[in-house]
Amino acid sequence: MFTFCSYQFKITAKMRTGIPKMPRVRRNGSDFRGATFMRLKVQKIGNGLHPNEIVVKIETLSGAESLVLDKRSLDDSSISVGAPLARANGSRLLVELPQEAMSGAWRVWVKQSQLIPEKNEVQAA
Repeated sequence: MFTFCSYQFKITAKMRTGIPKMPRVRRNGSDFRGATFMRLKVQKIGNGLHPNEIVVKIETLSGAESLVLDKRSLDDSSISVGAPLARANGSRLLVELPQEAMSGAWRVWVKQSQLIPEKNEVQAA
């Protein structure tokens, strides 16, 4: 019991010393400041097992990836992927998919030309 109280006191003391709080982050780990939400161009290749599902194909640097999505997530042949996680050689970007691909991948490298800025992104005041 004494150790717990002592530990709790140390945490409270650290909070009083002005140690900055952790910044808010998205599901994919990138912070909110200055990041532009992007949409990834996809091609519909068929229907899913459920009436609300569709199967789409994404062109990645390592080949085509297929994934099953809700029909509502497809807008003008693109899906929302948030902000890119990393950049390599200027024109290659790492993005996190909204659903797991059929290959098991959650993150894929794509060409910058495959991404378009999110239309209805809310801007901070």
